[in-house]
Amino acid sequence: MPFDAPQTTMIRWNGLSAKAWEKQLARASLAPCQQAYAFGEVIAAHGGEVVRAELVNEGETAGLCQIAVRKFPGFRLATAMMGPVWLREDLAEDTRAALIDELGRTLPIKGLHAFLLMPQGEGSGTEEKLRLRRVVSPYHTVLLELTQDEEALLAGADGKWRNRLRAAEKAGLTINLLGRRAEQYKWLLEAERRQQKRLGYRALSPLMVPAWQEKAGKDSVIGFEAKLGAERVAGMLLFRHGATATYHIGWASKSGREANAMNLLLWQSIRQLKKKGVTTLDLGGVDTDHAPGVARFKLGTGGRLISQSGTWLLRPRLR
Repeated sequence: MPFDAPQTTMIRWNGLSAKAWEKQLARASLAPCQQAYAFGEVIAAHGGEVVRAELVNEGETAGLCQIAVRKFPGFRLATAMMGPVWLREDLAEDTRAALIDELGRTLPIKGLHAFLLMPQGEGSGTEEKLRLRRVVSPYHTVLLELTQDEEALLAGADGKWRNRLRAAEKAGLTINLLGRRAEQYKWLLEAERRQQKRLGYRALSPLMVPAWQEKAGKDSVIGFEAKLGAERVAGMLLFRHGATATYHIGWASKSGREANAMNLLLWQSIRQLKKKGVTTLDLGGVDTDHAPGVARFKLGTGGRLISQSGTWLLRPRLR
């Protein structure tokens, strides 16, 4: 039985242009790159299907939800990647629940399908109110507010993190800006591919980077490399989307790790992002069980640890 929705709620499907979508998304306190219009365009360009929804309350767009659809024989799986994104933090719980329920009921997909949600925030009564079932445990990330000046950012970092940064500044590293052309960072994508294979973890395909840049623009990728003499010893790439940036790839050789190159690369990235007007840096997933070193590196910046409530299933429907 559908949730008892307020009559002021409705869903508008596929009605916004790229420009209008990004303008609305800029209202969000945190806009994940998976909800950027360009991210959906990359999926569509590689044969996927994408639908986009405006979640409307009292005539105002209160949320956005970009949904990727994967096709299987006789079945489709729709996933709201890190969504929906709420544009009004004061939205009542009943209204959020009503909008999510209507999102599932009006999803423009025919036949047998399942719909997965990955809402932001640590969870509240919305999922329970709708009797959703959690199928994947919560995701954790670190947010660093870049509206602070550099002195405040350094003061907020862990002492050991600052010490490693100072050591890197004295290690003889040469730092070069990357990003405006795919040829500049092709080597880093290959290093990331090898790293994923060696360590056995799954992440967005390195091929996503040039495809993202093609759709989102040259300034949507920012990165740096570190060299010791002529040798590349570390590299870092971030996605820029509106006033938010997301840490995407980081790699360092043994020499780079010994020189604390990643601390210096991240610090240079932070300074560059501030110049570009970025106000929030999403440092990406934190897993203290399987990648404790990476977790310590991200948490050491002094950023705020936040948890997403998990991935929730709206039960399969046949329409």
